[in-house]
Amino acid sequence: MKPVELHVYDFDGALYDSPRLHVDRPDWWYSAKSLQGWGAPGHDPKWILGTVMEARRSVRTPWVRTALLTGRPLHGEMLSTLKKMLRAAHLPFNEVQLKPLLPPTDTPAYKAIRVVDWLSEHPTIHKVVFYDDLPENLAAMGHALSYYQDVEYVPVLTPGVS
Repeated sequence: MKPVELHVYDFDGALYDSPRLHVDRPDWWYSAKSLQGWGAPGHDPKWILGTVMEARRSVRTPWVRTALLTGRPLHGEMLSTLKKMLRAAHLPFNEVQLKPLLPPTDTPAYKAIRVVDWLSEHPTIHKVVFYDDLPENLAAMGHALSYYQDVEYVPVLTPGVS
């Protein structure tokens, strides 16, 4: 079955309540060690279970293509850690996309560009549901998708824990 919907999930603050940025260590975000000590949902209270359950429904729906789209940097250790976490959470996304180390733009625009690329790859998609904890990411996506008359956009502000 060809997908008619694309459900996109952010990681930090949407699926997982990751440790916050340390002012004295701004490089923590680039290290997979910032996720050290994680466990499976139900054993690790940092998983945001409401969003995890929505993502599990998405991956089980045959007409939905699913994606994890995170601002976490793309490098081997980070990708490996995130894939292990997603397996433990029973979240076999169709796409797992991390941000290139030298992105051409900021994170909100980067995420919007990537979703537009997926729409080009899958022209049968007519609905995008985007789960993110940052309003600026939701707004950038809405702006990018406003140029697609036949694509419905559903932004979902996730209840990331501060």
